[in-house]
Amino acid sequence: MVVVSNNTASAPAPVTVQPAAPFILTYGANRAVVVNPDGSVNAAGNGAAPGSVLVAYLIGSGPLDNAIPTGGVAPLTPLSRETLPTTVSVGGSAAVPFAGMTPGFAGLVQVNFVMPSLAPGDYPMQVTIGGFGSNQPVVTVSK
Repeated sequence: MVVVSNNTASAPAPVTVQPAAPFILTYGANRAVVVNPDGSVNAAGNGAAPGSVLVAYLIGSGPLDNAIPTGGVAPLTPLSRETLPTTVSVGGSAAVPFAGMTPGFAGLVQVNFVMPSLAPGDYPMQVTIGGFGSNQPVVTVSK
């Protein structure tokens, strides 16, 4: 890439482009922006039970089965799903019933996942889209 400003060009610099670059949104001290089944935000003292379905929010989507124009809002129908394999890890592999764009928002990825059977506590989570891993913020498991 070359940047030009006031008719002066910078030295060329390499830029890496990849099909996906997932980044789980965070708050506080590296807490994942994850919503529990009751609609509350997952937090220390407000975890989710094993087997429950949670929603993680992130950016850095890969290709979609129903493309959305740049800056466009994701529709409710048809849903726009990831076409690259999407996995979630929370103390091990978690089932992923949905990975795609959040309806009603521009650029917001939603990954629904099933909390694995784990002892109560805080665990790092990671979303991988097409082999590209996200950051690893913390999510809480309850009884």
